[in-house]
Amino acid sequence: MIFILVAGFGFGNASRQLAIIKELRSRSPDLPISVISWGQGAVFLKNESRSLHFKLFTLPHWKLNLQSSYAISMFFTTLVYLLQYPVHIFLLLLWRLKYCPQIVVFDSDYHFPAFIFSHARRISINQSPRILYRSQSYSFFYLLKNGYFFSYIVEKIDFYFQLIFVHKILAPSFAPQDIKVHRWDKVLPIPLIVRQEFNVSKEVSDSASKPALVLGGSGLESKDLKSWAAHAGVRVFEKNLNGTSAPENLADQLRDFNPLVMQGGLSSLSEGIALKKFLVILPIENHWEQYLNGQEVSDLGFGQVTTIQNLNAVLSSSSKMTAMSLKTPDCSGAFFVADYLLKELSHET
Repeated sequence: MIFILVAGFGFGNASRQLAIIKELRSRSPDLPISVISWGQGAVFLKNESRSLHFKLFTLPHWKLNLQSSYAISMFFTTLVYLLQYPVHIFLLLLWRLKYCPQIVVFDSDYHFPAFIFSHARRISINQSPRILYRSQSYSFFYLLKNGYFFSYIVEKIDFYFQLIFVHKILAPSFAPQDIKVHRWDKVLPIPLIVRQEFNVSKEVSDSASKPALVLGGSGLESKDLKSWAAHAGVRVFEKNLNGTSAPENLADQLRDFNPLVMQGGLSSLSEGIALKKFLVILPIENHWEQYLNGQEVSDLGFGQVTTIQNLNAVLSSSSKMTAMSLKTPDCSGAFFVADYLLKELSHET
């Protein structure tokens, strides 16, 4: 049996795990898979659990909606998470003892302690090794000055938690070959992970010259973007905050638009790249990982980072907004992870 633990804030973690589960199911239809999540992630996954035949366990989640500054919001969100954390660990211990998984996959969150004394092979899927590697080019002064220091520390804590508790860290990367991890034996850079429907090779429409706004599931900073879109007459594709997936056939619908305006979440950027679109990226404020994701996409020539104040000016530079060439980053991460997990499972059994 495989346990997959999925962070429940937004849809990014859930969507990439869904891609992996589909690959696992296509190769091993009878493999027992149990997914554990909370919040939006759990609702998102519930819609797919029946068709993909996996068991979904939902951890309790105390929802907190604060219209306040980033620092205050993060303080109370962290406080609530710490209060519910012991409950999560207790439930995970019960489920671990009952089902005895051979493989445990962690996709964010700090639920590692529930599996410390488990014989299961522990695998983490996380971008923090890539973020820390790219962070070497920036000074602490830059992080402090631009409000990224707290977010950077979170990434660092996340990474060292993983180094202690897991056997292997699979790090989705825009250019895996460029990540030098000789100091981190547990880290394996892998291709980007996207859902199957985004990874299907189709012709890019030459007539796709209208921009579209694609919003993730967290809802952070979406109000101003939706106001901009309404004023500019730009089509909005938004994942429902109640947890349902994005509009039906989203990948096919997005083929008729270029460029795509989006925030800097790894899953959203990966799916945009898989569609061979030019990406106009507005990282969520104070989220260091989103800023670096955007910079890396920009450096590779697949998009441009901007702010909402400069968005119209960037979109008016139509000469830069051409669909990308066929030479795009490798988006076969779901295939890679499924293959890796099945090999690990064969060793465990």
